[in-house]
Amino acid sequence: MAAALRQGTLSAGELVSAHLGLAKRQDRALNAWVFFDDERARDSADDADRRIAEARRADATDDLPLLLGVPVALKDLVVTRGRPSTAGSRILEGFVGTYDAFIAERLDAAGAIVMGKTNMDEFAMGSSTEHSAWGPTSNPWDLNRVPTVGCLEWFEPLFNAGHWVPEMVEAAGGADVLAVPGKPSVRIGWRDVATAAPEVVVLMPCGFGVDRAVADSKALARLPG
Repeated sequence: MAAALRQGTLSAGELVSAHLGLAKRQDRALNAWVFFDDERARDSADDADRRIAEARRADATDDLPLLLGVPVALKDLVVTRGRPSTAGSRILEGFVGTYDAFIAERLDAAGAIVMGKTNMDEFAMGSSTEHSAWGPTSNPWDLNRVPTVGCLEWFEPLFNAGHWVPEMVEAAGGADVLAVPGKPSVRIGWRDVATAAPEVVVLMPCGFGVDRAVADSKALARLPG
């Protein structure tokens, strides 16, 4: 996506609109999102398109932030300034973040556009969103089933439903890129090497991002900070 934006074959506005449209059409059934930040996402897309156009005119697209104009999702566990941050709990219903978590700061510095927050078990105490105050996330292959077990409980519905939004949770350190066995809809994952034993070639429970391509995971792992 970042390459297409720099080449001018796709605009950030088009990209954000397409993702928001798809997510909203499917979320009535999936319940994978708890908050959409439409206005801020569209404003950020307009700003990204302006910056990309200026860079193209100056032949300086290599100087643009790594993820400028690329839409991302944040789990509701991640506090973000000016956005609802409930950690899946009614205890925090109505709470709006007063600061940005480190990973949110890094994504913002990289030019990523946060479309909203995604569902989760209350205070991350669970593995299927069945314990979310906002209701469970459904499996797109069978809406009567939960999506998966583990910290990917709501990534899987998004990917199976055709969403291309890379998601960042809590990883703030370096990372190893690896395939995710047993997760047919999650193509690539990566683990925080600060918390993963080097001999264990599996994802640690939480503290990672997932997306569909090794190149994307490597890009996310190289974010400044």
